[in-house]
Amino acid sequence: MPDIFLSYNREDQAAARRFAEAFKAQGFDVWWDTTLRAGEAYDQVTEKALREAKAVVVLWSKKSVESRWVRAEATLADRNKTLVPCMIEPCERPIMFELTQTADLCHWAGDAGDRAWQAFLDDVRRFVWREDQAPAIAAVEATPRQSVTPSVSGDRPVIAVPPFKGSFETGAGADLDQGLTDAIVAALSRYKYLLRVQPDSTSSEYILVGTLRRSGEQISLSARLQDVREGTPIWAERLDDTLAGVSDSPESLATRLAAQIATVIEATETRRAATQPIVGATTYQLLLGALHAVRGFSRDSIGQAAEMLERALKSAPDDPYLLALASLAYGLKVSFFGTNNSAEDTRLSQDYMRRALQRGGDDPQVLGWSAVGGTNSGGDISTLDAMIDQALVRNPGWFYLWHFSGQTKLCRGNIDAAIAHFEKSLRLEPWSPDRWAVLAGLGMARVLSGNYEIALAPLLESQQLLPGSSAANVALVAAYVHLGRIEDARSARKRVAFTPGNAAFDFYRNPAHQAFLRDAWDKAT
Repeated sequence: MPDIFLSYNREDQAAARRFAEAFKAQGFDVWWDTTLRAGEAYDQVTEKALREAKAVVVLWSKKSVESRWVRAEATLADRNKTLVPCMIEPCERPIMFELTQTADLCHWAGDAGDRAWQAFLDDVRRFVWREDQAPAIAAVEATPRQSVTPSVSGDRPVIAVPPFKGSFETGAGADLDQGLTDAIVAALSRYKYLLRVQPDSTSSEYILVGTLRRSGEQISLSARLQDVREGTPIWAERLDDTLAGVSDSPESLATRLAAQIATVIEATETRRAATQPIVGATTYQLLLGALHAVRGFSRDSIGQAAEMLERALKSAPDDPYLLALASLAYGLKVSFFGTNNSAEDTRLSQDYMRRALQRGGDDPQVLGWSAVGGTNSGGDISTLDAMIDQALVRNPGWFYLWHFSGQTKLCRGNIDAAIAHFEKSLRLEPWSPDRWAVLAGLGMARVLSGNYEIALAPLLESQQLLPGSSAANVALVAAYVHLGRIEDARSARKRVAFTPGNAAFDFYRNPAHQAFLRDAWDKAT
């Protein structure tokens, strides 16, 4: 069963190849007629792939709208509710498809960072994940849930977002400033664990000020984030686009800006929380202090994170963010910092995950932390992968979620998708506090795909960012062994701060991957 069936006219094959290769780079299984083998019955094989595909991407062009084959394929896909069309050149679509939402990718030349392409890619993912994860998603959604107001809500800082100021009052774009402001407010509101959003600056800790300037059909957006308490700007961004580009996808632009703003605010608040003594700290300070400790990724720092979260949970036992992060902390203890209490740590991670989902399972951050916690403590990987996919649908601009998705897909053995998601996390935020972990995951995925040489660069950088981490060095051992560099493999093994137990290898649920890593580890003795 292919993820994507590509429908196009033969004269558009160059464009179709561009789409097929871009989808494959994202980890999708793509069927298009170049995959037919000699001797296969064209009609039968094509119809089978068309009916079984999770998403049918139709490339509308002047030639394809005249093709009875493309029209027939689009009609069947529409009937099966798998149709995801786009235009690759200006044309009049068949009348029955004029009312179907169709992405405009006439300009797209293969740029992976193009906003229109990214928005289209998200649409395709929703179709593919809907089918691929249906049983697991049903299991997640069947979890009984309660409506609980997070205990950290009163402690979170407020960000004020007054309306952006525009330089045009009438005609095209007249409402763009308010529309973009509303989209940014909505996008920032996805980060409930971190901040509260309000339109004015009364009693706010942060204020976002933005302007839009128009010159002909060009739009220049400037945004600045001010830390009210310090009285200084802590972030600024300028983006240039066309009026049509901003008007057609303000949500995409807002999602991108909100992710950058949330990253800056989280870093600022986490630094403040890390300086607070545990005794007397608020639940919000304990949450961010624990998050800072988790990122330290040592036996001591993970223990400190668990201690802070346990203290916070005594006063806020139903807070979904505290529960989800506790699941993550105890899960990391199981996979990377095993002790004599591994069985109890496993139980705690799984219990905190279930409680977090019951109390906040619609929140992308709760889903993300819980899924990674469950992945590290041995939970059902198909359900956990579905949780991450749900989180990405709710907040596709948050680079942490792409990192988490890479981890669950790496664990599951879906290596191509893991590589694509780690790479996307790095594109969205190249210098996140978790860069070392994203690089380690990317390097491990490349090792497991057999690309040992190109795996070295991310693994060596990860090892430099966090020396002694098993996450990078176990992968380095395997890469060096299979490159014939045994002395380098032995050096990498010695850099690991502790001897990985079975849990460090059992994280990878594919038995062949487990055996591969254990064998390399043994050869480096």
